[in-house]
Amino acid sequence: MVLVGAMSNAAQVRPHWTGKVATVLQMSCVVWALLKWDTHWLFWLAVAATGFTALSGLIYLPAGLAMVRAKAHAGGLPRT
Repeated sequence: MVLVGAMSNAAQVRPHWTGKVATVLQMSCVVWALLKWDTHWLFWLAVAATGFTALSGLIYLPAGLAMVRAKAHAGGLPRT
């Protein structure tokens, strides 16, 4: 997002539900660990958080690449 934002003033990325679920699961892991609850369930919560984070990244990746390509085709990226 930083790269796309640096190349474009108007990067528009719509949130996807998988990213929202990943965030909730990640925050749940932190709270779970801080409260020192059963680590067996923390492991599975972390597995779910990891899975949704990876899935979310895979969903956002094509949109980001499309923005980079569009900017490159518009002449916005310097050639090396």
